[in-house]
Amino acid sequence: MWAGVWIDGRHHDAAPYLSAIANDDAAQSDRLAPISEAAAPPPPPAPLCRPSTGRPARSAPAAVLARSCGHCEVLTESCRYTFGRVVNRCPARPLSGNPCPAELFAACGACADIVTGLDPRVASRSGYLVAAGCDPASVPFFWRGSRWVLLGRDGWLTEIGDDARSA
Repeated sequence: MWAGVWIDGRHHDAAPYLSAIANDDAAQSDRLAPISEAAAPPPPPAPLCRPSTGRPARSAPAAVLARSCGHCEVLTESCRYTFGRVVNRCPARPLSGNPCPAELFAACGACADIVTGLDPRVASRSGYLVAAGCDPASVPFFWRGSRWVLLGRDGWLTEIGDDARSA
């Protein structure tokens, strides 16, 4: 997150603008060309650096909060962008006292309502709903409306390519 804008590690287009803001150089930012949507796509982000496994266990909701950085993980057009609810991806099985973080995702109230109202086939294709008997850590999730990830049992996420998606 830079300057309150989620740019997902792909900040090469925004770097000159952010530098101008950081240096308080309004004249430089006025001379910068607008960001072109026709520009070449940015390179994929560097792989996430996972911490060592020596960390103490934490609750699944705390892991979801950390993974989402307090933001919605769905991002529909009605999104409020904030963490409002923890949503269960596996409604066919009741949540235990401490479910796996891969079974849950963060959503604002508006997105949670939209997801729960989706046709189950659409929700399954987006990874918001996991079929009974499937391992939620192996079901791709359409994260923040922009990319496919696997939600890990440890609370982290792993980006996967569109071609690797199997939901």
